[in-house]
Amino acid sequence: MTGPRTLTVSPFARVEGDLRVDLEVREGRVACARAAATLYRGFERLLRGRPAMDAIGIVPRICGNCSCSHG
Repeated sequence: MTGPRTLTVSPFARVEGDLRVDLEVREGRVACARAAATLYRGFERLLRGRPAMDAIGIVPRICGNCSCSHG
């Protein structure tokens, strides 16, 4: 039997900016997962004070790459 090991998946394709996922594997199963995204786009600040539904119409038009997930 081997001890825990860490697998790192980075960078993810089709993700804007840098996304890194570290997986700690014990006995063949993921025991812990950590994700870190370092790019700040500022969409949250742009939408501050607006109704939540406005995000569906505004953010997909800004990004252009992953519009469905923002909606």
